[in-house]
Formats: sequence, C-alpha cells, structure tokens
Amino acid sequence: MMTDAEKKEFMNSFPERVEPHKEPLANGQILKSIHFRIPVIIDGNPMEEVAEMAGASAPHISRLINKHYSIVNKTFVETLDKMGYDIQITYVKKETN
Repeated sequence: MMTDAEKKEFMNSFPERVEPHKEPLANGQILKSIHFRIPVIIDGNPMEEVAEMAGASAPHISRLINKHYSIVNKTFVETLDKMGYDIQITYVKKETN
C-alpha cells in the first residue's frame, strides 16, 4: 500500500510540462496544453513512433484517434497505411419514410 507522500510523488511524475496561455482566454481557460509522460501505445507502437512514421506530431495523431467523429485526411490515411491498415468507406442510400 502506498503512503500519501508516495501517491503524491507518483502522480507528480506523470506531467511532463504544462503550457499556459499568455493571457487567459475569454472563457477563462488558462492552460493551453498539458503533456504527460504516460506512454500511449497504438497497435503495439508508441505514439511518438507512429507520429514520426506519419510525419506528424504526437498531439496531432492523438487528436485524430480520439475524436468522437470520423475524420479522414492525408495524415490519417498515411498513418493507417504505415501501420498496415486499409480504409474502407461505404456509402449507403438513406431510407426515406
């Protein structure tokens, strides 16, 4: 079992850097981004390697993968291609009532 001090040290080891906005945004947001040391693995490859293969940044690949909607662009297609995937898009006629 971890002590409170060990838990705090463990949790503080994850953030790599925090980037604040120069001025708070109109909505009050002050943080631009937080970079973590948590390794993200995509199909057995660290995200940094996947990004390097695709010629993109790790945050860009993360946004493509984590979106709740589908996005297909050059980086997405090249990333999947280099990971050995094909893309299949199916169009289906809408049924009208």
